[in-house]
Amino acid sequence: MTKTTFSLLIGSLLTLQACSFYPTPKTDELISHHRIVLDAGSSKTKLYFYQYDTQGKQAPQHIETLVENKQTPGLASIPLTQIDDYLSQLFTPKLASQLQHLSDAEQDDAAKRLLEQIQVYSTAGMRLISETERKSKNQAVSTWIAQWLTDNHIEFNDKNLDVRTISGAEEGAYAWAAFNYIEDNFTRQTSGILELGGASMQITFLDQQHNNITISVGGKSYALSSESHMLGQNLIAKQLSQFDACQLSGSNDTAKGNFAMCHRQAVKLIENEPQLALGHASNIHRYGLLSNFYYTAQFFDIENQYSIDQLASKASQFCDLDWNSAQAKYQDVNKTYLANYCMAAAYQTAILDEGYHLTDKQKFTPINESSTLEVSWPVGVLLTQDYQQRSEFVARSNQKNMHQ
Repeated sequence: MTKTTFSLLIGSLLTLQACSFYPTPKTDELISHHRIVLDAGSSKTKLYFYQYDTQGKQAPQHIETLVENKQTPGLASIPLTQIDDYLSQLFTPKLASQLQHLSDAEQDDAAKRLLEQIQVYSTAGMRLISETERKSKNQAVSTWIAQWLTDNHIEFNDKNLDVRTISGAEEGAYAWAAFNYIEDNFTRQTSGILELGGASMQITFLDQQHNNITISVGGKSYALSSESHMLGQNLIAKQLSQFDACQLSGSNDTAKGNFAMCHRQAVKLIENEPQLALGHASNIHRYGLLSNFYYTAQFFDIENQYSIDQLASKASQFCDLDWNSAQAKYQDVNKTYLANYCMAAAYQTAILDEGYHLTDKQKFTPINESSTLEVSWPVGVLLTQDYQQRSEFVARSNQKNMHQ
């Protein structure tokens, strides 16, 4: 065993084998909580300031987003010298004022330490940079937030500030919890999730036999198969954009959009990922489609009648358009996004049918938000009372990411 492998394994055992997010409840009284969770993705960072209630071991109730701030690009693209300015756009004076106001309203001195946790979790973008740079940025973020809390006189236990880069499998587990909570599936049969980000994609589902993660929600444990691959839409788009069939005619001198040909190129790209072959994925009856899966379904107006065939049919018609006609038809759509929908649909159909071997026997539910809450993995962080990931899987995943 090499020194690097040994260190990686020991680090996994110490840091990610088990994470507990909730103290053991002592009573069944309804308790109010406030928490900040940051989703530091590959293309943007989003801050969520949540308020929610817990009662005994039940899952959180009445989850409400009090503040939501966004900043681009992703943290991985920000030089260390600019992190202070970057974070100040997320941790705003308005957020500090709201925290102070809520704290001042508490009558009990103990309750004035209103903010219980701050969790800054970065994902695929940060997993792609070197370990040295990743550690430096996470430390800079931690130091800056601690100073922001002090400067704004916000009472907070420093031990509850958690800044780290999470594995894709952990991200998928939180997304799974979020989707099933919002769909009220914990009272019946749970669904799997497929989450397509800019740099990575995750597939997670309940699997009693072939699992690598266990989480607890509402006092009940769930054994999950959660896999992540560096096949995010932005990374794949860079590769597909070199093929004329994936570009609308007229968008450049050689482009000639053709969905079927672009789909074949996408299939070739994912054929180099043997670990996509998850034998049990096709046994899951229903999947929630998150992030870029949802945005593509929304563009083609198939959120409520989604199928792989329907996406292919709509995309084929779109890919046949020339660039001028597409711009005239979709005047309200950002031109950068518009140019990518042909290849996005080609890739998504390829990953679903050829990558994970799913068919329209599965039911797919594209979703972005409920009536009150955005469906995103940070909600799963609130829900997860305990998280355990097999240390040998962590070491294997980290080694794989290091070589990509």
